Amino acid sequence: MRLYLLPVCLLMFSSCGNEAPGEKVPDAPTAVPNSKDDGQAIFRQYCASCHMLDNDATGPKLRGVLARWNDDPAKVKSFIRNATGMIASGDSLALQAQQRGRGGTMPAFPDLSDQQLDGLLDYFQNGR
Repeated sequence: MRLYLLPVCLLMFSSCGNEAPGEKVPDAPTAVPNSKDDGQAIFRQYCASCHMLDNDATGPKLRGVLARWNDDPAKVKSFIRNATGMIASGDSLALQAQQRGRGGTMPAFPDLSDQQLDGLLDYFQNGR
């Protein structure tokens, strides 16, 4: 039985640490893009499963979203962070946004920073 364990253990440990001695292992990418310049990455991570820039999907298209919210980025940010709360409060623009969707309510993203949301809004407007 011990003879069978030896090759298994050698195989397991030989695959660890393939870098050369002194070679720096690259850092893992950040889980959440956090720069205003990361609007597209944030879009892909949080929005693309339901939205597209130029076409309606499960959620409405996002290019031009500021105009639909009376050019009020603070309201758009509030909706992204807590759509359900804004809809429950009777906010007319939030209700209109929900009606433009094709089912369900947008999930809340309360942990996105103002900087991340600025990047998203820039991406929504400029596609970059």
